[in-house]
Parts: sequence; structure tokens; C-alpha cells
Amino acid sequence: MRKFDSVAVGASLDAMGPRAEYIRAGTDWAEVEKNRQLMLEQCPNVDFYISPTLSIQNALHLPDFHREWVERGFIKPQDLNVNILQDPAWLRIDIAPEQYKEKIRAKYEQHLEWLRPLDKLNRATVGFESALNFLETDNTKLLPKFWERMTELDKIRNENISEVIPELDEIRINN
Repeated sequence: MRKFDSVAVGASLDAMGPRAEYIRAGTDWAEVEKNRQLMLEQCPNVDFYISPTLSIQNALHLPDFHREWVERGFIKPQDLNVNILQDPAWLRIDIAPEQYKEKIRAKYEQHLEWLRPLDKLNRATVGFESALNFLETDNTKLLPKFWERMTELDKIRNENISEVIPELDEIRINN
């Protein structure tokens, strides 16, 4: 017996695999994928979407994550609701130097070419377009704070951001 006319589930997933586990400590990626597969099998009519928080940590990875989950049938193209991180400011995408921002822009423009014809609700499209606009501000002054905090976290967690998110080494500042 159905108790609800409709059910929607929004999952806060920022990345795939080890990146997801690094960005949100405590995440078990194999469990996430297993749970999504179970949802598809047992309750296929549930409206499922992901709401990633876009930060400097997942800026170059998010389009790959989005596309892979669409291609695997885990979500529809429009089932991604990008939340652009505002605070703490040292994790924002606008801390990136211009050269790194250009890589993000190129990746997002390429992703948007694929996405626009498929995104029936325009939800995911608007999120990536908003991110492009957000890159126009300059907060590179916060880059040293990012590396200081990541170094502290890595020591506490016994992790290494460079092993999990190697592209960030391009913006590394020697402390």
C-alpha cells in the first residue's frame, strides 16, 4: 500500500569515489552507489536528485561526476542542483588563480554543450552557468588560507589532499 503520493530524495553528494570520501569525511562511496542501485530497483518512482556543494575541491570534477551518473542511469540530466559554496570563503571557487579558472570555465562550457539539450528543467544548466558567473570575482588572497586549512585537516585525518585531488597541486602555494 502506498502511503505517499510522491516522494523526493535530495542527496548531498559532491563528488565520486575517494574524492567524495575526502570532501565529506565519513562517506562510504561503495555504500552510496549500492544504496542508489537499491532505490532504482525497489522504489523507481521516487524523485531522486543530487545537490552537490561546489567548492574549489570539486570544481573540476563535478561535470565528470554529473555525466557519469547520468550515463549510468542513476539520475536524469536535470537531476543536479548545484549549491555554490559561500562560506567558508577560503573554500570558494573564486579563490582560484586565473589560469585555473580558465580550466574550470573550459570544462563547464564543454559540459554545458552536452547538458543543455538534455536538461528538461534547466535546473542543472542554471547551476553550472551560475558557477561560471561566480568565477568573475577574485578571492585569490584566500588561497594561502585554503592550503593552511587543508594541511591542518590532512594532519588530523591522516590524509593527503594531493593524493585524492591531484589537480589542486596546480594552485598550491608553498607555505
